[in-house]
Amino acid sequence: MRGGDNNVDAIAAHGIISWVSPQAQDALVAIVRQRLQPNGLFYLSYNCMPGWAALQPIKQFLLEGQAA
Repeated sequence: MRGGDNNVDAIAAHGIISWVSPQAQDALVAIVRQRLQPNGLFYLSYNCMPGWAALQPIKQFLLEGQAA
């Protein structure tokens, strides 16, 4: 692929945007702008635990108890 060619109809980025640096996020957006066809589909998801965050210490405790 050559840089700047709009040669894909869809791009999916599942679960990475929340784990990479702002510079890497900017690079991802730049790649999408270069590669995605006009009216193409860009699927972006992110990983988060808003409902489970409070239970993370309990989960860790149970995992450590299981390993013992």
